[in-house]
Amino acid sequence: MVRGLARADLSDPPAAVAAFLTMVTMPFAFSITEGIGFGFIAYAVLMPAAGRGREVHPLLYLFAGLFVLRYAYLR
Repeated sequence: MVRGLARADLSDPPAAVAAFLTMVTMPFAFSITEGIGFGFIAYAVLMPAAGRGREVHPLLYLFAGLFVLRYAYLR
């Protein structure tokens, strides 16, 4: 699973932070799905914060919103 991190663009700060948070969340949440969901949310928040929100595909915002709803109502 760490091999995928080698292909990530770590020179891009929002992508690097989202990838790191995804990688760290997976073992602590005991679920790959939880880590991926957290990564979607982090990327959807970090890219607009960096002023690059238009570079993100609208479906990623949709899925990030669905993960937020999932975590808000199931926890």
